[in-house]
Amino acid sequence: LTQYTNNRYSIGVIMDKNTCGNSNITLLLTIEKIARTGLILNPVIKYIDTSSNFQTLQAACEIISSDGGVIALISAPHPSSAQAMQSVGDAFQIPVFHYGPPIHDSKPHSLKIQLYVQQRDLATAVHEVAFLHYKWKSIYVMYSSDYGLEAVEKVLGDIHDKNVSSIAVRITDDNLQEQLDDFKASGRMHAVIEYPTLKLKHLLNKLNETGLLTEYYHYIFANLEMAEQEDWFLGESNITTFSPNLYKSYFNGFVKLHGIKPGSNEGVKDILKMTNMLIYDIIIMISATIRNNNHTMQLQSNELSCYSYNQETWSQGHSFINALRYNHILRDRSHKNVNGITGKIHLNGLGERISDILKIFEKQKSQLLEVGVWSRAKGVRYEGLNNSFSVTDLLKNKTLIITTIVNKPFTMMNESAGPGEEQFYGYCIDLLENIKLYLNRQDIPFKYKVVLVKDKAFGKPLGNGKWNGMVGELIRGEADMAVAPLTINHKRQAVIDLSTPFMNLGISILYRKQEKKHPGIFSFLKPLNYDIWIYLIVSYVAISLFLFLTARLTRYETFKQSPSEKVSNQFTVNNTLWFIAGAMMQQGSEINPRGFSTRIIAGSWWFFMLICIASYTANLAAFLTVTRMESPIKSAEDLSNQIKIDYGTVKDGSTQSFFRDSDFPIYAQMWQFMSNNADDVFVSNTEEGIARVLRENYAFLMESTMLQYQLTQHCNLTQIGDNLDSKYYGIGLKKDSPYTSLISSTILHLQDDGILVTLKKKWWLDAKNCKSRDSDDGDASALQVDSIGGIFYALILGTCFGMFVSVIELVYSAYKFANSHQISIPKVLVNNIKVALGFLDRDWLSNYKPSSAYTRSSESPIAQFIRADVLPDQDSNYNRINDYGPLYRGTPTISRV
Repeated sequence: LTQYTNNRYSIGVIMDKNTCGNSNITLLLTIEKIARTGLILNPVIKYIDTSSNFQTLQAACEIISSDGGVIALISAPHPSSAQAMQSVGDAFQIPVFHYGPPIHDSKPHSLKIQLYVQQRDLATAVHEVAFLHYKWKSIYVMYSSDYGLEAVEKVLGDIHDKNVSSIAVRITDDNLQEQLDDFKASGRMHAVIEYPTLKLKHLLNKLNETGLLTEYYHYIFANLEMAEQEDWFLGESNITTFSPNLYKSYFNGFVKLHGIKPGSNEGVKDILKMTNMLIYDIIIMISATIRNNNHTMQLQSNELSCYSYNQETWSQGHSFINALRYNHILRDRSHKNVNGITGKIHLNGLGERISDILKIFEKQKSQLLEVGVWSRAKGVRYEGLNNSFSVTDLLKNKTLIITTIVNKPFTMMNESAGPGEEQFYGYCIDLLENIKLYLNRQDIPFKYKVVLVKDKAFGKPLGNGKWNGMVGELIRGEADMAVAPLTINHKRQAVIDLSTPFMNLGISILYRKQEKKHPGIFSFLKPLNYDIWIYLIVSYVAISLFLFLTARLTRYETFKQSPSEKVSNQFTVNNTLWFIAGAMMQQGSEINPRGFSTRIIAGSWWFFMLICIASYTANLAAFLTVTRMESPIKSAEDLSNQIKIDYGTVKDGSTQSFFRDSDFPIYAQMWQFMSNNADDVFVSNTEEGIARVLRENYAFLMESTMLQYQLTQHCNLTQIGDNLDSKYYGIGLKKDSPYTSLISSTILHLQDDGILVTLKKKWWLDAKNCKSRDSDDGDASALQVDSIGGIFYALILGTCFGMFVSVIELVYSAYKFANSHQISIPKVLVNNIKVALGFLDRDWLSNYKPSSAYTRSSESPIAQFIRADVLPDQDSNYNRINDYGPLYRGTPTISRV
């Protein structure tokens, strides 16, 4: 050993000041171990932010200019930092060791040593497992970078030759959720994923949140460090990954090196990281190379400067790198291979590690276990771990304790049950019976006893690893199974086993039905908007005016209306209004236009009213015959945007957790409202929530299965909108229970046989109590008085108005006649009424003469123009029936001035 006592060699090391972890400890402890053999390795360590290339270059320059220089550099795992470190090594001809993912260096004479497994070896292993072992025919490939693409490129390269349907996408932090949603929507169940080790835990959480960590999915992770992790949530999916061929015979020495007692597991997981083990192997490799070449190559480093005008390099750099790369150098004096913890150190001429063996790990229950190996020579060989067990012996002479909770219609108490009779009934009890019948047909005994959960809770974490409710009873071993509407979620799966789902559901909104809104007595006005009614009135007046003026301008509307009459225009003001009104009511009139211009206007008005009346009639039928229920809310968004209706859910339940943990804006807003009004909106159980909906202005957020049952029991309740999420019910079992796979497979058989569908029909559809529930809020019904009463009011009002006008006409006519004949108005009124009733002859005024001449000389031209309509006969012997009404038969004489 004395031959190395005076030999001191310096090596430069760069580590990340934030993530170096135990790597620096491993480095120093390994150097200390080598020093006991007499070989002194002096580490020159710089702790920097490795994401900065400037800091890397600055630190590398400080290292090579340190006292005596260095014989090797060890880079940090960060890709850009490693590339910068390699550029310094190449410039000054100093070997650079990399223990992170391999870097891409285009220089043919680069002085690099890469101990990390090459991506092409990993790609070959992934390819053979996917296509040769599992024989996948449909695959989804996700990779994170161009470097990661190398790990899956062989899979993509052979897809066309093997007639495999495939989709390949690149995933980033920004599009991760979007790509996972696309994967779920694609319907594919097999995927190859390449993702950085530091982000794998985040990826698994996202897979779980998206519902992709179920037993139906199988993933191959192109990653060499995933198998080291034991605390990651892997869900129910099938997972395959890889690891270098670690030499476990070196573990005890490596663990002892860190001061951990043999057999103790405390702290072992922290030091058995790939980076730590590769650092250990680098130091072992450097020391072995120095020993084996001590007589032929005396290493002597010298100080170098990055800032010297005449750049000097290390003259022994190429000799040392060649000694490191060739296999025959990596033998000790007994000519045995020098192996590290990460396996045999076998390099090619470029300094890249050649992996002869990769170990295959797969998810077994809740952890990743070694199941086989991949080798260059023999390909994939599955040795397999036989985790199967027979539960028949375990179930013999054993009665399983089944915990449940009263929740209609899943489990209900039979209050009238006597001794020896079943105390419970419902969907869950029938499910248990069908599980028992199926297993008995398979010669598997299955006996059980149903008990109610003591604290009447489903189960939530209480802190310090403790749970209440049915989950707590399973954890504590007080029950073997929990058969109830137990929602499958991440927190529960972390502490108990959950079977294959027996029912899918979602969160829904339960609300009270609103009273049906009848059309109302004036509903005949509703088919048209109030603006349309105003436009119609304006159109009526305007068209009447245009027709009146047009009739005055054309000569075809002025003619003798009878042989005894003079020439006159038939479209007087009254006649024009009456003609347009008749066309509006589709009744017509005795007047018909004769001129082409007046016919065009009339025809246009008829076409206009044809469309209006057709539209009005179509809408009127719907408004009068359909009753509607107008709910103030139609969706969760409506509920979140109002404050008049309170809403809440069961306190400390899975529905409350959904809103509390949701990042969706609408649900987050709803949670803020509920949390701010916690004392008023949360209820202790489902029954209390339903009671509040029935008696208060309250909306209850509950799981859709129980909501649908309540709709069959309460006719005045309804569901608002669609389900807010998607989740599943499963049977809970104790963690790592031997019955988990048995129960899951049985549920699948019951599903295939249609038993689960039959049970749901029995307890939901067949249990319906609402015999007269409305199938649709818009069903047509017979018309009632309150629907069309408005038209009767309109008829009465029109009749009364007509009578009122007739009275005015009567009084006005009497007034004019009385003034012109010097007779009292009451006398004229009384006599006219008698004439109308038949008590007096119509010629009673025939002998009365006007008191003075009736003249029109003082009238304006416009008045004379209008009067031509009122007094069409312009003779001096004009019969003044139009002036005084049809009750008068006198023949007053009119002299015109």
